[in-house]
Amino acid sequence: MNRDINRELLIDAVPGEVRAALVEDGEVAEIHFDRDGHQSLIGTIYLGRVEAVEPALQAAFIALPGVAAPGFLSAKHAGALVEAEGPRRIERILHQGQLVLVEVTRDAVGDKGPGLTTLVTLPGRLLVYHPFRADNVLSGAIRDETQRLRLEDAAKRAVDGIGEGGFIVRTSAQSADVPALLREARELHFRWEALKQAAGHATEPACLQQDLPPLQRTLRDLARPGLTRIAVDGHALFAEARGYLATHNDDLLDLLTVHAAATPLFEAAGVEAAIESTLETRLDLPGGGWVTIEAVEALTAVDVNSGDGTNESSREQTSFTTNLRAVDTIARQLRLRDVGGMVLVDFIHMESPKHRDRVMDALRDALALDRSPCSVLGWSRMGLCEMTRRRSRATLPDFLSARPDPARKRRRKSVESAGYDAMRRLRAEAAARPGATLAVTAHPDVVDWLNAAGRPAALAEIAGKPPVLHADPACPVDEPQVQAQIRATS
Repeated sequence: MNRDINRELLIDAVPGEVRAALVEDGEVAEIHFDRDGHQSLIGTIYLGRVEAVEPALQAAFIALPGVAAPGFLSAKHAGALVEAEGPRRIERILHQGQLVLVEVTRDAVGDKGPGLTTLVTLPGRLLVYHPFRADNVLSGAIRDETQRLRLEDAAKRAVDGIGEGGFIVRTSAQSADVPALLREARELHFRWEALKQAAGHATEPACLQQDLPPLQRTLRDLARPGLTRIAVDGHALFAEARGYLATHNDDLLDLLTVHAAATPLFEAAGVEAAIESTLETRLDLPGGGWVTIEAVEALTAVDVNSGDGTNESSREQTSFTTNLRAVDTIARQLRLRDVGGMVLVDFIHMESPKHRDRVMDALRDALALDRSPCSVLGWSRMGLCEMTRRRSRATLPDFLSARPDPARKRRRKSVESAGYDAMRRLRAEAAARPGATLAVTAHPDVVDWLNAAGRPAALAEIAGKPPVLHADPACPVDEPQVQAQIRATS
């Protein structure tokens, strides 16, 4: 899809949580959360210890410092430890107690530990360095042939200069000059040499490199050419974002704006509504019909229903029209929820092969903008549409919620998620009523969370003075209320 898209990056934060949303042509496409205690480990490099080698699985379990569940390293991803090509048997590569340098490629999901690889990478703003790779790769988003030739030559010069490895040239490199690319290549290679030295001197498992803090990581990975605006909620966050961009990506400084209106940024841009939609089991389709999305451990099941819609000339036409309407909703929700693994879509039955092909083509087109690799496999013998989407972390509903609520046909937010919602509502009310004493009424579990160590001071900073906390057992966990208790006198 080559059409121009209006892309905006929106960022807001309260103490302990940073959220980012990518908005495309006015529609929320992606939502990213980063919380204290739940930070993504993807990109973190460890020196781990082999806890167990499992020939039957052709994998090893690696103990990582500070990580509860051992990481999973398959023989396929242990290539950096293999000197010659040929069959890789995990029991010939690793042994129990061995120290091994690994990078996290997938966060822990459920009771499964993080996914690991020995093929370590080091990301920069313009390049990603692959010490164990002998070729260079350009981002597929770089389409201009002149630019591609220029960047291919720069990447080759970079490899020639350092003598080993290869690079992925990121989309953000399009506007960079060759000296900047060569300079970053040298910096990344220097980091790799330092990592190798640290690993060589270590005698115990250790974390050798953590990724950037949440705001900086968001700006590095999501603030790239093609954006039309980067908006942050509040002046403090604006100053922090401006400081990072001025040092690392000053080409985007002119896009940075601060949102200081009374209505919070995420509410004004429809992001809050998009977040709530990911907790719903049923989603109504424009023009009639609905989609239900249910996730289990091994897969996500999507069901398309036409309801009572009978406006079309025939049942076949009704099925076809409803299925086409469902495609955009399905693709958008898979991306919003960050669904990974196997996905089965039960479209309404269509007899016409032409209609089935058109629905399949429409689904592929709708998924084309997804940054996570998707593969639409086709129709199964049972008439289900089979597809996969790369899994890298827990889905957004799993991250936000504690449990499904059958009576409400949606998932209920966890105490932690409700606590952060209360902090945001407190911030919005404080902006609307400066000087007022604010009261938070919430479920006792949420009040206990707000009273936990360090949070009362954060609440006082957000509200301008300590708020009054009321515990009400009748208040639903995910519906904290904030209101002015005493208005300031003039």
